[in-house]
Amino acid sequence: MKKIVVTGGAGFIDSHLVQRLIGLGDEVHLIDDLSTCQIEHVHPEAKLRVLDIRSLNAADMIATILPSLVVHLAAQANVSAWFLIQQ
Repeated sequence: MKKIVVTGGAGFIDSHLVQRLIGLGDEVHLIDDLSTCQIEHVHPEAKLRVLDIRSLNAADMIATILPSLVVHLAAQANVSAWFLIQQ
């Protein structure tokens, strides 16, 4: 069993990866701010931390977990929304 952190783990694609990893017997930790996804996508056996991946708290959380693997899938999928935020 491996400890794996998935950033953005509550998204549609991410949730399928998490399901597969848990099915393989891995301990999966998710870091997601839930800003663009649905809580229903979170696997019940995954350990969810609701954090912005850009925060120092997220880095500290990853260091605390001591994962053997980090899969970084967190992203702003809507580029138009990103430009609106920047203005």
